[in-house]
Amino acid sequence: MSAAAVWAFLSVFIVSISGVGAACVESPDWPGRPCYDTSPFPPFGEQKAAWQGYYEYKGAVWMGIKKLEMDESIKAGEVSAWASESDGNFNVWRYYYLNGQAPSLQTGNYKYNVWDSPYFQAAVVVSAAAAIYLTMDLRRAKRIHGKR
Repeated sequence: MSAAAVWAFLSVFIVSISGVGAACVESPDWPGRPCYDTSPFPPFGEQKAAWQGYYEYKGAVWMGIKKLEMDESIKAGEVSAWASESDGNFNVWRYYYLNGQAPSLQTGNYKYNVWDSPYFQAAVVVSAAAAIYLTMDLRRAKRIHGKR
């Protein structure tokens, strides 16, 4: 298989995986929840502003109670399990994550990082695989044609 064919295949593959999960499911906890299931994600500031609506929707008392629950799960090292227990828990985690008060579920970092997204992680792996393949193909071509 030529390098061009592999590159074309990988390009189509990357574009096709960007649409995975493109249909947002309405949140029973917050019907107005923003949908970021496809790339490109909005800039951080836009996401943070959109999620401010969740705090306003739920109210300070409810958010405070849920934050205490979440903080306990963080101390116990179980924030991922806590966030996946319910749509409400996930929404609380997302709001506080965007506000720097909850860790990433993937990395444990408190600073928002678009690279925590599974889409971007898959794109990095596919890009690395393509780079390795193209390097190997170039070396093989040089060997066949006697160029070093």
